[in-house]
Amino acid sequence: MNGTEFIPKLIAAAPREWKLALLGTTAGRVAATARKLAQAGFGEIVQCDGFRDEDH
Repeated sequence: MNGTEFIPKLIAAAPREWKLALLGTTAGRVAATARKLAQAGFGEIVQCDGFRDEDH
């Protein structure tokens, strides 16, 4: 099973009290995914896009 099949199944089965971290891709995509996960009932979602300098 690859990531595009596994990750949605993992998220669907995950307890809503899990804390999630979204790392990588563009800031807009990370933010949009965080909104969807919040609407699905996840409370704490850390976000960081994949375009930061080394000092971040």
